[in-house]
Amino acid sequence: MEQLILESGEACPYSTSCVHNKNWQCQGSLKGRITEFTCSIVSTRESGGGDYRNPLDQTGKMEVIMD
Repeated sequence: MEQLILESGEACPYSTSCVHNKNWQCQGSLKGRITEFTCSIVSTRESGGGDYRNPLDQTGKMEVIMD
């Protein structure tokens, strides 16, 4: 799977077309972000598949743990 690593202050180049950036809630689309952001779902951005992107995930590495 393709990964995209964004430095702090760098916005995702796919933010306008990514299906995981609904209502501009993906932290990777925010230029004012102060953390490095890793996106592992760029390969699925057009197909609508892939993982769910939590709008509170500031690094792109957050995992959801369900009991």
